[in-house]
Amino acid sequence: MKGRVNGMDIKAWDEIHGEKSRENLRDFLRSDTDSYLILQLKRADETAQESYMNYSWLEENGLTPQFSHYGAVYAGTLPLNTDPEKLYVKFNIDPPGDYTGHSMSVSDIIALKVDGVVTCFYVDDLGFKELQGFIPEGYLKNAEMALEDDYDMVGDGIINNGRKDSGINERPSVLEKLKETSGQPKPEHLQKAASRSAERGLE
Repeated sequence: MKGRVNGMDIKAWDEIHGEKSRENLRDFLRSDTDSYLILQLKRADETAQESYMNYSWLEENGLTPQFSHYGAVYAGTLPLNTDPEKLYVKFNIDPPGDYTGHSMSVSDIIALKVDGVVTCFYVDDLGFKELQGFIPEGYLKNAEMALEDDYDMVGDGIINNGRKDSGINERPSVLEKLKETSGQPKPEHLQKAASRSAERGLE
């Protein structure tokens, strides 16, 4: 694949994120702790028009985020009480030293795995849009088969429920916290950070 999309050579993107993307996805799905995954659009001709576009634009153009268009650029353990907004701040203000993606911006996707349940969020210009079924069922099923301790639980959509007698306590709901802030504009300094990121990508 040749050419440049959004300021980065397509081959260079593949070299940086290709194999690592598969490893990040695998580590995220198979982690036995609560985890997060950052996905960004691959630098490819077919994804160029989607970069940095809000969800309304996608809908107006008959598009939906496609898993095959994205690469998993970073995976990590999800700290307690961390939601998509906090991850957005972190990856704009103080990203990990080994992070190779761009500053988090509109059109990126954050996946969270909390108590074995995977939920994906599109980074929109106003808050986050939950994506139903973004990660194909086959990936989730394979991870569940690899990790499930109680085979009676395979197929319930929760990756490794733990044994029936594990007595796992429920954690505060990340989804409930997100609903409280959904649709609210991002703080001004983060809007500026996203704008600078978009400008860099369109150079």
